[in-house]
Amino acid sequence: MTRLATFLLALAPFALLPASPRAAQTSSNEAGPTVAIAPQYDSTHVYVAPEDFDRFVASFVATFGGTA
Repeated sequence: MTRLATFLLALAPFALLPASPRAAQTSSNEAGPTVAIAPQYDSTHVYVAPEDFDRFVASFVATFGGTA
């Protein structure tokens, strides 16, 4: 099989995805969501018990690099 055919076969499942998230929504959701989310919930939060904080920071730095 040629490289082009392999590439096209790899992309085939993505052809079935909707062009945008709005295209997949039903008409009942056209007015928008019924639940409000505050801006602070637009990111990931991690809650760590105070006694585990130093171990968490050491693990995070070991995994992702950087400094504490």
